[in-house]
Amino acid sequence: MLGIYPLRKQLFPFVLLTNVCWIGCDHTPLPHTGESKLMHVIPRAHEAHVVLDPARQKAIWDAEHLTFELERRFGPPLLEAIRSQDQEQLTRLFREHFSGSFGAATESQDRTNGFVTETVSTYDSAGSTPLDAEQTAARLLNTTKSLTTIERARFRVLKIRKSDSPSRWEIRVLLTFVGQQSTGQETLIESEHQVVVTVGDDEQIGHEPLVEQWHIESLVQRTSTRPLMQEITEQVGFDRLPLQDNWNVAVGKASQFGLQFAAEDFDRDGYIDLAVAGYNGQTMLLRSIQGRAFMDVATKMGIGRRIATRNKLAAWIDFDNDGYPDLLLGEALYHNEQGKHFTEVTQQSGLSFDFECMGAVTADYDGDGLLDLYVLYQRDHKTETLVKETWINESQSGKANVLWRNVGGGRFVDVTVKANVGGGRRFSHAASWFFYDQDRWPDLYIANDFGRNVILRNKGDGSFVDVSAETGASDFATSMGVATGDIDNDGFTDIYVANMYSKMGRRIIDQVSDADYPAGIFQQIKGSCAGNRLYSKHSVAEPYQEHGESMGVYAVGWAYAPVMADLDNDGWLDIYSTTGFMSFDRKKPDG
Repeated sequence: MLGIYPLRKQLFPFVLLTNVCWIGCDHTPLPHTGESKLMHVIPRAHEAHVVLDPARQKAIWDAEHLTFELERRFGPPLLEAIRSQDQEQLTRLFREHFSGSFGAATESQDRTNGFVTETVSTYDSAGSTPLDAEQTAARLLNTTKSLTTIERARFRVLKIRKSDSPSRWEIRVLLTFVGQQSTGQETLIESEHQVVVTVGDDEQIGHEPLVEQWHIESLVQRTSTRPLMQEITEQVGFDRLPLQDNWNVAVGKASQFGLQFAAEDFDRDGYIDLAVAGYNGQTMLLRSIQGRAFMDVATKMGIGRRIATRNKLAAWIDFDNDGYPDLLLGEALYHNEQGKHFTEVTQQSGLSFDFECMGAVTADYDGDGLLDLYVLYQRDHKTETLVKETWINESQSGKANVLWRNVGGGRFVDVTVKANVGGGRRFSHAASWFFYDQDRWPDLYIANDFGRNVILRNKGDGSFVDVSAETGASDFATSMGVATGDIDNDGFTDIYVANMYSKMGRRIIDQVSDADYPAGIFQQIKGSCAGNRLYSKHSVAEPYQEHGESMGVYAVGWAYAPVMADLDNDGWLDIYSTTGFMSFDRKKPDG
């Protein structure tokens, strides 16, 4: 049986469709301006019980049901017709009195960055050229005519609304094709379309023509002359590591968090090595063999092979400034003996770790020349059964994070309370040290799941102050990772936060509005599926502005653990973000 946390995460987009939505409050009653006509609010001491109007629930369920059926039974024949360039087959999907349109390009942008070229075109429906079924089919086929082979094709409904009759629906469709041109160039083509369909009964889908109207709204084509990266997993032997693979275990045995790893050149031979801590207790130290392969040298180097608990912490920290990075692995601290051996020093260090650390980040927060350690947690397993978990504004059912100050001599002291740096009792996923106000004191960004993110400004006196509300970068966004760096080379740190992007969630949220909820709640619900965020600012005084959607870096999926790195050595930071989530259907990965 899957744990409660994965289940909450998997069902989050459905929160609006359930009978209840728990909304936590930060020690004050939930503010609202009166009961909504579409929502019942039952206030309690620190939470509110919100129930969406049953008629609205049914309307949303009906729309989602139709969406699933269209994607399952209408999408495949449409994609096959386009893939095979079969105009007759495509035309058969259109109804007798069908009308199409194709407007003039109102905007067309061409961009080239190294070996990647992107063309973005948008089309205006006003004054567009009317098209019949055959002409519309020809236009659709023409969008992918440059592809000699199509490797992947996908049909997705982005928005759906009932039109002027019970069986008539307006839908916004995303078509995606990935393939190669005759020159061998890898090409991605994405287009959005405004479509009207008539569906009186589910049995019509896949058997009768449904489409009344079709308008092409935008087209994006990206072409690459070569891959940015080369897959070498098998080449270096990572496919043979003794780590649990969720694809190959029973659903009840699947683990949401499989491992943590940390990269460093521990022996100073010029090649990056990896430390790995698995959820099943397995630990590994993978030494790079001149960048061509990796060898597990954990036992040889004095590192325990297994740990008793499920702590999978992995981090490097040169705590004694000897030039050799020391290692946190599992729940132990190891001193690096000049790259030749590791000695466990956990007990004498004073460090201790509670159950299930989510990670650790290092920085010299107090400027004394010694690296300190900030450890992240999600749940307090001693009290988790006593605290009610909430869906919105999660701030009391998690566990405070811990700041360990390096006091020298290999010793650490817990200064969390004194430094005011716990970050609240939220479900922390990740954190990044960065310079928020351009002074010499590192500040903290904490990415939280089911709650607002937290920005802690370092006051320079050994303590921190929560400045989340004034930064413009702490919205509610189900965050599962964060990376910081100067994306635009203007001297100010930018913040990239990994969140949940869900087409289904955005469709559902599109069916409701601010008027359906107590004040301030709708914006948090919108953030739950909004996708990744990119925050930037250009002076110390101004708040951060969010540019994720406008910069095209928001629709990643169920995103985790992003990084900023200059992957092509052009002097500009690039972004890499992993994505995915636990799958209940073993044939269909989520995210």
